[in-house]
Amino acid sequence: MSCLAIVRAELFRLTHTRAGRLGVLVPALLGGGQVLVGELLAGVKAARALAESGAIVGDAQVETAFGPLADGLGGLGAMALVMIALLTGAFTIVRERDQGSLPQWLLARSRGDLVVGKALATCLYVIVAFVALFVASMGAAALRHDFSAIVDDGFEMASAQELWIEVARAVGAGLPAILCCACFGVLVSAATGSVGAAAVGAVVPFTLLALFQTTLGSAAERLFIAYAPFFSERAPLVRLTKVARAFSDTHWESGELLRAALVPGGEAVACLVLAWFITRKRAA
Repeated sequence: MSCLAIVRAELFRLTHTRAGRLGVLVPALLGGGQVLVGELLAGVKAARALAESGAIVGDAQVETAFGPLADGLGGLGAMALVMIALLTGAFTIVRERDQGSLPQWLLARSRGDLVVGKALATCLYVIVAFVALFVASMGAAALRHDFSAIVDDGFEMASAQELWIEVARAVGAGLPAILCCACFGVLVSAATGSVGAAAVGAVVPFTLLALFQTTLGSAAERLFIAYAPFFSERAPLVRLTKVARAFSDTHWESGELLRAALVPGGEAVACLVLAWFITRKRAA
């Protein structure tokens, strides 16, 4: 069986189980829900200001849909997607070993095909879940706002086309870190002997590094965790929240987006190479 056949088989399994469907729906529901709750709170704030002073809050008049869209892409839905990517990757190889089906898999294909096929299928699954998150956040943001230019006192601070470009740049730079989470999960899956150990081995070190990455100083910039939307201010999807609102003190630094894409991309390849080496050396 070729690597492509493994991708199709694994992707079919991921998208045709209850857990797999939940993995696609949960980030989308959280992202869209966060946008709707944010809109509700903004409406309450505007109503309170109107009742107290008789003046409408200025931000509510000029807010476009790009800000709420960014909130959905870089908030709870993205954090849930990171965990789903980690766990889905962590269960790929070890699940076959735990069920005793790994020897049968290796009879029909090479260990390299198995690692690459499982990883590619997991990454495609994560991309599908991210698309669902994007669509849900975009739909929720469009309920009360238009995807229009940001205008302040008659001055156009950013056109709609420029804002769409910024969203596309943030997505292009931020998605590799989430995909690297899946590849890191595959590495842990290859190195562990049970599903429980794989889950702990993927989630615990990632979460600890994400929470305490500020203690690493400049070294954190060389870790994919710093660019994943999980308690990280460096993540492009998190930074998009301010960029999409054209805050004067927020802009992409020189080389920031390129670094956010290349660091996780290189480390994803390294994870897969290590996973292949471990799978090649370990008995099925």
